[in-house]
Amino acid sequence: MPRKDPYKNVKLYEQLNDKGLNDFEIVRVVSQEAKRINEHAMLNEKELSEKPVTIAMRNVIEDKVKFVYDEN
Repeated sequence: MPRKDPYKNVKLYEQLNDKGLNDFEIVRVVSQEAKRINEHAMLNEKELSEKPVTIAMRNVIEDKVKFVYDEN
């Protein structure tokens, strides 16, 4: 059985930093996307292969998540 890479998410975080977002923006965008993924999985009774946060991080890195800043 292959061992899991304990630093896999550290690499994802480094890739997120390369996107030009600050830490607050990363947390905010990734957490909202993870919430959306989790709610979608629960509504469709679908089991996820990875944690919602990991999937969300990948989605942000791959530019699958679009976000804008609210002026208010």
